[in-house]
Amino acid sequence: MLRSAHAHAPRRLVAALLLLTSCIEPTPDFGLTETGAATDATSTGAGATATTTTAAAESTSADSTTAPLPTCGDGKVDPGEACDDANADNTDACLDTCQAASCGDGFVHAGVEACDDANADNTDACLGTCESAVCGDGFVLAGAEECDDGNAVDADACTNACTAPVCGDGEIEGAEACDDANQDDTDACLSTCEAASCGDGSLHAGVEACDGAALGGQLCSELGLPAGRLGCDGSCELDTSMCTCGLDPTPTAGQCPAACTGGCTGDTCTIACNGNAACKSATLTCPPGWICEVECNGSQACAAATVLCPDQACSLTCSQQSACAGTTIECGEGSCDLHCGAGKSVCLGAQFHCGPNKGAVSCTSPIDPPTLVPSADSMCTCEATGCG
Repeated sequence: MLRSAHAHAPRRLVAALLLLTSCIEPTPDFGLTETGAATDATSTGAGATATTTTAAAESTSADSTTAPLPTCGDGKVDPGEACDDANADNTDACLDTCQAASCGDGFVHAGVEACDDANADNTDACLGTCESAVCGDGFVLAGAEECDDGNAVDADACTNACTAPVCGDGEIEGAEACDDANQDDTDACLSTCEAASCGDGSLHAGVEACDGAALGGQLCSELGLPAGRLGCDGSCELDTSMCTCGLDPTPTAGQCPAACTGGCTGDTCTIACNGNAACKSATLTCPPGWICEVECNGSQACAAATVLCPDQACSLTCSQQSACAGTTIECGEGSCDLHCGAGKSVCLGAQFHCGPNKGAVSCTSPIDPPTLVPSADSMCTCEATGCG
């Protein structure tokens, strides 16, 4: 009996070893021996290993597939993107570059911006704030506005229409004292937008009798006085002291005017036209406040000329052929004298307007008398002596 038990012991040991071997996972080198028993023992384990290897290979294959790269427009905000709304609309809050819409990007954000010209120029139609340029925004729109002071005050240096103030527009602006939108200088507001006042040179109708040289067309004779020079005093009242025939006012002393080509002596100015055709067809004006002596000595020296004597005595001397032929002499408030000396046709065709005061013409030859034209206001004589 004891022998029989010992005989069966090796068999039990082998079976136990086989069972233990089947439960151990083979290593990479396990079962590669040349012993056939070992190879047979691992055959079942090899099948399991093959299955495991296949699953691992499939897993590696899946991980090696390339994932899609982040793209603007995929609807996901990726690194470097401010936004991503998956559309190409540049008028919403997110541009097609995946950047947030902002003033100056060149796209008009609907409902937020009025315009966007991608520049900071405030003189064009779109401001740097992406608002449309309008009068009153404080910026001058080039080519459309003259000014823009950004306020609603219409009486300052820039009107509410963004135009510079203009005298005559009916609005009192800037340095204007008044603006009645007309050119009438006889009312309370001058055409220069200054209030009418004594001394401004304009006759304020119904308020002033005169103003400087503005006499309203009045004459001494209309006032029932002798002809003469009607004046205006510093209070804008008429001065009738010169309404006396032949009375010359005292001239204003001063430096000899440039018009006095022959110089000045005391209160007398000399206009020298000596020489052939020296002042032919010219206009000679005696300076205001000066007595004038006009010399026309030479052939046609003052032919066809116009001699103006506005307010003082004036004397013309003509000699030699046609010296004063066709000349017009306009005498003002002072008395005038015309002397037609020797010479053929020396004063032929001359027009002598002797003014409201006394005028005298003397001729050496009776064959070429001038035409005498008395003033309508003249109450004195306009005489010719020796002129035929």
